[in-house]
Amino acid sequence: PKDPVLYDSFGTGGNTVNEGFSQSREETHASYAGGNDITKYVGNLSWQNTIDELATTVSFEVAKSDTKYINLYKPGDIINLYTNVEILRGIIVSVDDGSEFVNKYTACDFGWYLNKSTETYQFNKMTAYKAIRKICEDSNIPIDNIPMLEMEITKIYADKVLSDIIRDILSQC
Repeated sequence: PKDPVLYDSFGTGGNTVNEGFSQSREETHASYAGGNDITKYVGNLSWQNTIDELATTVSFEVAKSDTKYINLYKPGDIINLYTNVEILRGIIVSVDDGSEFVNKYTACDFGWYLNKSTETYQFNKMTAYKAIRKICEDSNIPIDNIPMLEMEITKIYADKVLSDIIRDILSQC
């Protein structure tokens, strides 16, 4: 989408994230699957995340139609949710087409891969901040901000799940 936006209808004024908001406009959002706007078709949209998962999981339903296509979206398709900015980019990880009336989809943001991928790392007196940054960079996970965790990490993680390595580094801090 070129410019999906969320307009402030709650009168929060200067507390919004975009100065272009107006109190007279209505709140909107946009949902995309595989680059197609599916906002009108999505129902029961919900999401959850926890520190233990290191990922956000999104569930939604799309009504079945009389067309010959049972599943409009398949595992591996990219899902994007927007308000005034992209708030989630994820990948469909499961499809449940067992209901007579709806297809149910589950998608996870790319942090999901941290819970599935294993690697070997050796840190020798590297600060926790740099160690976490290294893991994320190696996994092509963009980082906006990490606190300056100055604890020095000296440890070998052999064939460990990436989320477990990060969790262990944080526990040392």
